[in-house]
Amino acid sequence: MQRNKNFQSGNVFMIVLIGVLLFAALGYTFSRSMRTGAGNLTKQQAKIAAQEIINYAQLVERAVDRVRRNGCSEGEISFSNPSEWAAAVEATYVHTPASEDKCKVFNDNGGKLAWQDPNLSYYDSSMVMCCGLFGAWQFSGNLRVNGTGTSTIGPPCSGCELVTTNLPLKKEVCSAINEALGLGSDIPIDPGDIHQPAFSGVSSFVRSDEVPSSNKGGLCFQEQASNQRYIFYQTLIAR
Repeated sequence: MQRNKNFQSGNVFMIVLIGVLLFAALGYTFSRSMRTGAGNLTKQQAKIAAQEIINYAQLVERAVDRVRRNGCSEGEISFSNPSEWAAAVEATYVHTPASEDKCKVFNDNGGKLAWQDPNLSYYDSSMVMCCGLFGAWQFSGNLRVNGTGTSTIGPPCSGCELVTTNLPLKKEVCSAINEALGLGSDIPIDPGDIHQPAFSGVSSFVRSDEVPSSNKGGLCFQEQASNQRYIFYQTLIAR
C-alpha cells in the first residue's frame, strides 16, 4: 500500500515538474516574440509587411467601388465595422441617419470586406500613444493628395480625397512599401501635421491637409512636424 502511495506521489511530482517546464518554455517563447516585434524587421520581413499592407489597402479600394456600384453615394459610404479592436472609435464612423448595409464597406451585403487587425510588429512602438488606435486602419475625407483630382487646398475642402491611412509604421516598412509600389525606396517628407477626422459621410471640413502625391494611388511618407510619423495612405476616391 505504501509503495503505491509513493508511486502515485512520484507521478504527481513528475506531472507538476513537466507543467513547470512547459510554462517556462512558453514564457520564454512569448518574451522572445515580444522582443522581436519591438525591434527592427529584416529586409525580407519588411517586404512581407509592405505587401500585406498594400494588398489590404487595395482590397479596401475595391470594397468602396463595390458599395458605389450598389447605388450608394459617396456620402453614404460607411466604414463602421464590427471589430473589437475598433470598438473604441466605432461611433465616429457611424452615420446619422445610419447607412444601409449595402453601403457599409465591412458588411456582407455591402463591400464584403473583413476587417483586418494590425500586426503590431510592423509599427513603431515608441509612438504607441500618438495615434489613437495604434496600427489600425483609418478612413478620412480631409486629406488633399497633391496632384490628384480637381479640388483645391484650404478649408472647407469639399473635394478632398477619400483615403485610408495606416500608421505609425516602422521606417523600414515605409521604405519597402514605396519600393513595392515602384516609387523607389526614398520616403518623401511632408512638413505639416496631419489631421484625420474619421469619415462619417460629411463632405465639408474645417481643415484640410495636403500630402505628397503618388501616381500609384498610394504612398508612404514621413510627417515631419510634431510626431515625425511614417504614414501610408491609399486614395479610395479622388475628387
